[in-house]
Amino acid sequence: RLSNQERKRFRQFGHGLSPVVMLGNHALTDNVVDEALRSLGYHELIKVKVCGEDKEQRLAMLQGLADKT
Repeated sequence: RLSNQERKRFRQFGHGLSPVVMLGNHALTDNVVDEALRSLGYHELIKVKVCGEDKEQRLAMLQGLADKT
């Protein structure tokens, strides 16, 4: 788990980044996980964008991606 200071620092770094991985209305797929892993291999930090209206569903997709990467 990250400390508050670490989260703040990463948020500052990520602010200027463009999203590398985008999640849409479809569930988290193996292709999305593979792309995130590939991107993390090239970059130390990636930005993920999640679209959708249901906040709980968006958070669940982000947590699933975090668990799988």
